Formats: sequence, C-alpha cells, structure tokens
Amino acid sequence: MRQFFSFQRPKKEVFEGRVVMTDPGVHAPVAEALAQRLPKDARILEIGAGAGAFTLRLHRMGFQHIHAVDIDDQHFDIDEVTFTKVSATTPLHEQLKGMTFDAIVAVEVIEHVLSTFQFLKSAKELLAPGGFLFLTTPNICSFYSRIVFLKEGRYFHFQGKDSWEMGHINPVPFFVLEQLSDDMDLKQIFRQELGHMPVLNWSSMRLKTLLLSLPRLALFSMMKGPGPIDGNVLFYGFQMP
Repeated sequence: MRQFFSFQRPKKEVFEGRVVMTDPGVHAPVAEALAQRLPKDARILEIGAGAGAFTLRLHRMGFQHIHAVDIDDQHFDIDEVTFTKVSATTPLHEQLKGMTFDAIVAVEVIEHVLSTFQFLKSAKELLAPGGFLFLTTPNICSFYSRIVFLKEGRYFHFQGKDSWEMGHINPVPFFVLEQLSDDMDLKQIFRQELGHMPVLNWSSMRLKTLLLSLPRLALFSMMKGPGPIDGNVLFYGFQMP
C-alpha cells in the first residue's frame, strides 16, 4: 500500500453525520473484513464504540446482533444496538460475564489500555470457539514514526495532545502483539497496513514543505527489518481455535 507522494491532506471522514475518529480509510476495510467472514446474524462485540460511527456502519450492512461498549455513555445514541457502559479498571470479560461473541472488533482501542496482555486475555474469554478478533492500532514501526522518534524521542501518535488528550498510553509494537497472541493461541489470519502515509508530502503546495520532506526519502531507503513500515495503522485479524 506504499504511497510515495501526496498533494493533499486527507479529509476527516464522516458516516451519516458521525465523525469517524480514526485515520481516513480504516473503517471501510475493517467492516468489509467482518462482512467477508461472518453471517448477518453473528454476535458482534464492539469495544470502544464512542459515538457509534463504526457501529452504525455495521448496522447498515445488516448485522443484527451488535453489542457496543465504551467507558463513556454520553455520545452513543443508536437505539437498535445494545450498549453497555464499562469500567476501564475491571477486566472486560468480568463485566460481561456469561456472554460470548462470534467476533470482537476494537478499532483504535488497544493503544488506550494499560495492558495489552489483559486486553487479549479478556477478548479470548469472550470469544466463542472459532470466533474472530479484529483490531487496529497505530503503527509505531512505520517509517514516519521512526523518523519522529529519531527527532523527538516519541512515537508518532504518542506525542503531545495525542498522549494526553487522546489517551494514547500504550504503544504496541507489531512483534509484541503478534508474540502475545501466539502465546495465547489466537491464530493470526492476516495483517494489513492502512491509512494515509506518503513518503513525500506537498499538501500545502509550498516549495519549502516539499524540500523539508525530501530527507524522508533518504531515510526511508535506509530502513531495514521485517516489520511493516508503510501503514499509518495496523489492522489485524485473529481467530480462536
């Protein structure tokens, strides 16, 4: 999905009047992954539903049994969907005791939790046999995040207001997530890089901006390693045995 050049900044996405609180180009492929693998009567748990932009997308696609959860209940107002306000300090599987789901989806959530291990453990406890876990998280190993870290000592999406106002407190490297899921017998079925991440950016149409972005090309060509360096966001699919 490598994108070498961009003339414009991506516009914030809106779905039926609800602002999509992710990088543009994330919600649609996640919803499509669910649609390809699940019948419309599947039991789906959405963690971190927010105002419900992704929930509503799934509902419009015909999914009939969606259970949305979030620590904030002030903004969710989709009457056709079951909603539960949950606590951030109690494991989710304990709060939803007795429930199981055919799929769990968590779009841009895991970077907000204190423990990646506890998150995956709760997901596994709540999944039915053969169930799917779909999640996305910022790609802190992307080429741009590496450049930001070189300059600032912080990962991209974990600087300033992203850390404090947006609650990004848990940067998860791809190799940690993949090793933990393997240890828990959650089979990885795919990994995709999503989002807007050009190597060269001339969105302001100013020569100075283009010249300042040229060092990225040199640094990009030097980057080695097996990790995903292209995508702004990593999208994973896991499956229970």
